[in-house]
Amino acid sequence: GAMLRRRVCQFRPFVRRCQGPAEGGRVDSWLQEARQHFGEGRLKECIAANLEVAKWAESNPGVAKALWQKVAGAHLNAAFALKLSGDFAEAIVQAEEGMKLLQQHFSQHKRWVAHSLVLRGECRLEIARRSPDQRQAMVNAAAEDLNQAIHLHVTADGPDHPDLVGPLILLGMVKLESNTVDAKKMLADALRIAVQTCEDEDKWPPEAGIALRRYAEALEMEEDLGSAIPFAEKGLDVLEKAVGPEDALVAEALVQVGALRVRGGWPAEAQPHLQRALAICGGKLDMENQLTQECVRWIMECNCEPRPQVEISPHALVTIMQFL
Repeated sequence: GAMLRRRVCQFRPFVRRCQGPAEGGRVDSWLQEARQHFGEGRLKECIAANLEVAKWAESNPGVAKALWQKVAGAHLNAAFALKLSGDFAEAIVQAEEGMKLLQQHFSQHKRWVAHSLVLRGECRLEIARRSPDQRQAMVNAAAEDLNQAIHLHVTADGPDHPDLVGPLILLGMVKLESNTVDAKKMLADALRIAVQTCEDEDKWPPEAGIALRRYAEALEMEEDLGSAIPFAEKGLDVLEKAVGPEDALVAEALVQVGALRVRGGWPAEAQPHLQRALAICGGKLDMENQLTQECVRWIMECNCEPRPQVEISPHALVTIMQFL
């Protein structure tokens, strides 16, 4: 979730490419306004401007049919902004409206259908995380969306396209609870694709760090803590270089490394990571912050007896994962 929240709205280029008749002048104005609001971080105004396009389309079906690309883009932009603002249910509604239009021209726009499926799948996972009574249904539906998106991306662009990284990570996260072997394979594929064009390890993208962190989570679920720690630490290193040492993604990675060290029996080594995470969270014990709560919980964990640690060279991680 954090990874995709950080991306520039992936539907904006779609809107900019669209062509339409002169009658769409008002639509162009609303879309330009929406792009400006999004760039300024004003999500509420961005959503409102995109929904103006949707309302106009309902009132002008004849002209809207000729401008279907712009209308679809408005729905998808609204969905993306709604997701960022935390209104996941309405984001799904808008994503589905956009997909209806895209699927009428499916053969020309497989990639955008795939992006829409990923967006809906992520929203479903967020609802599952927050609503226990809907959890299993939403997780299953999200897995279906992500599988379809991966299939479409592979069909359109081949098995190594960068657009596969996001859905592979998300589907790997879904698989963690039921099949860690499948999860690790998907996460390894995501890492391989994410770094395939990066000769300099110091310039790996944040998606690579997230894939490494989730792979460490799979190893932890298999109770292989000694192997999990190097992967988590490499994920932390990648994220620090990619997004900066004070980013929320880095705080999450610090908590993961600290928790693994506490569980593995090295509480003294865990303390600096957990204290750094607390500082990033605001330097105070804000118990409304879930990450802060997790930090405090691990700091308060009782000490464990030290045990031997397995050392794995970070430079060998990608090679190891490719053969798993």
